[in-house]
Amino acid sequence: MTSNKQGERFFLIIGILFAIVVFFAFSSQFYLRPFYNEKPLSWSLTIHGAIFSLWYIAFIWQSVLVIRGKVLNHQKLGRFWSLFALAVFLSGLSVLYEVLHEYYYVGTRAFGISGFIWGNILVLLGFLTYIILGYYFRRKPGLHKRYFLLASLSLLGPALGRFGRHPLMRIYDNGMMNDTIYMVAGTFVLIIALLVYDLIKIKKPSWATVTGLIWFFVSNAILVWMEISGWGMTTIQLMRPVF
Repeated sequence: MTSNKQGERFFLIIGILFAIVVFFAFSSQFYLRPFYNEKPLSWSLTIHGAIFSLWYIAFIWQSVLVIRGKVLNHQKLGRFWSLFALAVFLSGLSVLYEVLHEYYYVGTRAFGISGFIWGNILVLLGFLTYIILGYYFRRKPGLHKRYFLLASLSLLGPALGRFGRHPLMRIYDNGMMNDTIYMVAGTFVLIIALLVYDLIKIKKPSWATVTGLIWFFVSNAILVWMEISGWGMTTIQLMRPVF
């Protein structure tokens, strides 16, 4: 195996890791839901789960095509998956709309609503930005593949957070605190893994990886500020007439 193919294998392994994390995090709520005697999900959540699952499958398949040298097939399918990313983005927004609607008119999901809504909005904005950058740099494979990896990683937060709900992995009794720790720490560790790969492969951090690190700290700082200042909750209340 050439050095280049060994490098590409890193992205395949990371993609498989992402898919495993998503599967185990949502196995009882989505993939294996009938076996847990849970009520059926709404159509909107079912479609949302299917779209997000397809995204991670696509990331793995695109990595396989590159390793096999089928770059033209990778490029042709890449155009479709870049457009499909818009469906991922809109699907995420639809779930947030549904959650806010329940909060306003049913009275549920009140606890932690501000952090949930704004945290996910920042996730979706990060995802969309990475997709745009990845497509823009499609002629520069080093940047292209890193931006698409970061796009996939940006969506992984909710799945990482659910690991903190497992009895053997709880750190605090507060469920939201556990979710936050696993979400933030897990995302950071995976970005650092990409940074380490850069240092080994190209002897310096890629600009894409630096972008990922900067957005990680900036987005979390914005979210903390919104929660501490109360601006996040105030804005949610101001949006009520829209719903």
